[in-house]
Amino acid sequence: MLQAHVEAGLDPRHFWTLTPREWLVLMRGAHDRREAARITAAVTSWLGTHLDGKGLDAWIASANREAAGPMTPEAVDRMLTHTAAGLPVMTLDEYRRMKGAR
Repeated sequence: MLQAHVEAGLDPRHFWTLTPREWLVLMRGAHDRREAARITAAVTSWLGTHLDGKGLDAWIASANREAAGPMTPEAVDRMLTHTAAGLPVMTLDEYRRMKGAR
């Protein structure tokens, strides 16, 4: 376990102060960070080989928009309206009858 702790990039002196549950939380965090780095490397490699300058600029701009904060209620309403386009409209009772619920 100590070897896995050190391989995860964690301080070996801290290992002996941890409960098994705390150690598991730290190891899961280390795994998640490693997985995020792997995904970032894959995305970066793909972007570098598939996008020209304009495409890269557009991707960076879209990534910056994601960090801009929560969507406005109007934007959420537009998204839901667009998503629901073409879906049948029914009452809750009609839905329950369709599902066979009582």
